[in-house]
Amino acid sequence: METGDLPEVRAFQDDFTRSFLHSTEETRPGYYPFLSGTEAFKLDFPAEGKLGEKSYNIREKNYEAIMIGVGSPESEITHIIRITYYDHLEEDVHKDSRLGQLQSSVEEEMDFERIEEENEIYFIASFESDNEDLDFETFGQAAFIFNKNGTGGIEVIYSSDCEKNCDELKEANMDKALEWIKSINILKDSETIDENEK
Repeated sequence: METGDLPEVRAFQDDFTRSFLHSTEETRPGYYPFLSGTEAFKLDFPAEGKLGEKSYNIREKNYEAIMIGVGSPESEITHIIRITYYDHLEEDVHKDSRLGQLQSSVEEEMDFERIEEENEIYFIASFESDNEDLDFETFGQAAFIFNKNGTGGIEVIYSSDCEKNCDELKEANMDKALEWIKSINILKDSETIDENEK
């Protein structure tokens, strides 16, 4: 596809990011279909997002670490999304240790809500920074997602930084992060992306 035929959004203007997007058709307004390098999960990728090429790490089909930056320095609010996939995890065995590790990463105790869907089990909690020395506020959603039908787990930290009008922006962006996390779907071994969508 010629570059001029691509959507005029940040995600498609970056070569590395574009290599993970398998269609120019939006999954919903402002988002495009993203397939992970391990082909273990898919998600709705934000139009103004960019994948961090230097921080990207993959080990065959076993492990994948992704960082997504959303927004520009001029934006009222910017987002950093960190996603880490592990192929061997199971809820019954690893839930407590992974949720504990997630709280250590965020440096905050969190009250996780368990949400069960057809193929995934989500543990999701919100967090806010209480560091008074910062000249901006940090808040967001953290989650761990287990494969309901086999092994595999995904750690997600969706962090938002805001410098002004934060009270107005916080609630809407917390809801937006929660909705986005639920767009992450773990793929079954037999499930593939339609060749026409690549």
